[in-house]
Amino acid sequence: MKKHLTVILILVCLSSAKAQFPTITFDQVVALKQKTIIVIVEEEDPDIVLKLSKKNPEKLQTYRDNIFGKNMALRFAIENYWNFTSGMEYKTYEEAFKLYSKDSKQYAFIHFGVHTEQEMVRTGHSFNGQPAGWSRTGSGTSVYNPSTRRSETSNVISILQIYVPGKEVIRVSLPNMYPSKGDAVYGIQQMQYILRYVEADKDAKAYKVLYSEPEKLAPMLKGKTLLIDKDDLDPKLDEQEIKKAYPFPLKVASYEEIETAIINKEPNYAFVQIVPMDMGKGNVNIFFISGMEDGKVYVAEFPKVAFGGINGIDIKTNQRIKKKHLERFADSVE
Repeated sequence: MKKHLTVILILVCLSSAKAQFPTITFDQVVALKQKTIIVIVEEEDPDIVLKLSKKNPEKLQTYRDNIFGKNMALRFAIENYWNFTSGMEYKTYEEAFKLYSKDSKQYAFIHFGVHTEQEMVRTGHSFNGQPAGWSRTGSGTSVYNPSTRRSETSNVISILQIYVPGKEVIRVSLPNMYPSKGDAVYGIQQMQYILRYVEADKDAKAYKVLYSEPEKLAPMLKGKTLLIDKDDLDPKLDEQEIKKAYPFPLKVASYEEIETAIINKEPNYAFVQIVPMDMGKGNVNIFFISGMEDGKVYVAEFPKVAFGGINGIDIKTNQRIKKKHLERFADSVE
């Protein structure tokens, strides 16, 4: 298998820019396993509520719906997929911090967070005209809008993070700023994969999960069907071009179909996620190919580096999978 010069150059830049590759150590993993992890239940920001209630009540409802939806998605992922530790609790940050203040060695927190250089509140609409992210029906049911995943450009990177006040333990970057249930499961599975990789060898380097390990694992994709979100794929590509570029099992699917496979931990599938990770004043859009059943990373392709200005990082969440990307995926598998 070939190692692209692009990847090597990007990794050099990433190192100097302190990009967010996992750095958790064996000792930190052992310590984490002894802690009670508190799932932070996100609350409304009173300042944002006041601002939106005066200027745009519709956006206020969207803001509230997204908090409700994200809390629901994270709880779903924790309750059904988290098994690295036991005894999870659900608290607001204020409640969690009170417990931590009494016994700092006992607790760590997990939550959806953001990495950003300039605070922004995104409560807009997707390209299909519906509210971005989560919304609630008249019956109170939360509904996720998949078109959100391609319609936003922002300076926010969504993450799933374990931390203690003042110190991050581990993070996983997520593919869009409005995490779905599938995104939450993806984050939990990849995080546990990293933790178990480090736990298995006291000399293990966590960053290798996203760098050198995929080279060893990529050939396993020959026995799996690669699912690609139809909205992630370059619309100019036809079926013949796709098969020629990636001559292994592949299926172009809707996000709903992919999310169902993630939730069901389908062992015969893998899937592509386009995930922005921070790099100083810009970001690297990484194309991950991950396993459905365990969060294993088979391919990590670094196709593009973007640099923002002094006012923040420019995260483009509407990247597309082109012919050259499919060819690189195939090159990794061979």
